[in-house]
Amino acid sequence: RRGGGGGGGGLSIHLGGSATYITPFLDGVPRIEHSYRLNVGGLSCTSTLSQLMALRWPAHRTTATLFNANYVKEKYCYTARSSYLSELRSFEQLATCKDKIIRFQLPYTEKEVPTLSEEDLERRKRQRTEAADRLREMARAKRETQMDTLRGTIKALESIMNQSKLAKSKELASLNEKLQAMGVADVKSLPKAISSRIKQFADVKARHRSKGYEVPETDEFSHLASIGDAEAEGNKFDLIDRPDSDLTREQLDEKKRQKMLRGAQLAREAERKRKEEEREGKRRRKLEQDRQRQENPQEWLRNARSQRARII
Repeated sequence: RRGGGGGGGGLSIHLGGSATYITPFLDGVPRIEHSYRLNVGGLSCTSTLSQLMALRWPAHRTTATLFNANYVKEKYCYTARSSYLSELRSFEQLATCKDKIIRFQLPYTEKEVPTLSEEDLERRKRQRTEAADRLREMARAKRETQMDTLRGTIKALESIMNQSKLAKSKELASLNEKLQAMGVADVKSLPKAISSRIKQFADVKARHRSKGYEVPETDEFSHLASIGDAEAEGNKFDLIDRPDSDLTREQLDEKKRQKMLRGAQLAREAERKRKEEEREGKRRRKLEQDRQRQENPQEWLRNARSQRARII
């Protein structure tokens, strides 16, 4: 810009990657002491454009990199020549905005989707079925091994318990050593240990039956099922079997109370057993009906209709 006195002046604006440098000139001489550095450059514009692209198209976050944003900036973006605000307002008009819309394709790598033949699909299906069968077989073998192990442990503990009833003090010491090797503290802990292992055996057996495998209905440890309860009851009702002549007056009153509690407990156990037998009978009848429905649907339908007619 030239003044009236023949001198000249101007500004040198250099847009760099990370900063913009502004240097004034007066009479053709740069005034370095009045230069200014603005911490906004081309990299800032590229980073802002990359963030805007990622926000506008979230599906292309991995594609909206700085490299691609820099390509879009250099190829499609421009600088407002007159006024930035007037150029910005031109995008508010639909006609002008349509002329300035530019469509481009972001770079991408097309995924190759392999085409499988009918034989390949059938082979994969067969492999999945065989893998599932192998897993089921492994689970079955594991459950059967657990049942065999628990069965042997329970029988061994039962044998030691029977021996301890007639054993002397020296023999009890050797029995305790055997029990400690099996994870049981001593002979006194046998009822609790047997009850715990019977419960584990019943859980594994029920799990095996729920998977559709045949399991014997008979309870091979029914004679030991209440051994833990019997031990607790022996301590709870310790005065019932003692003669009255050996008891004090307070103990006689306690003995009467224990007899009433024992009678109520036996009644509850009998009712619980009756309900369990009733549930078991319903389950067996349902299994029989399901079997009959699968083997002879017509006969099952006639029986169902006749039962319905009797009810109505």
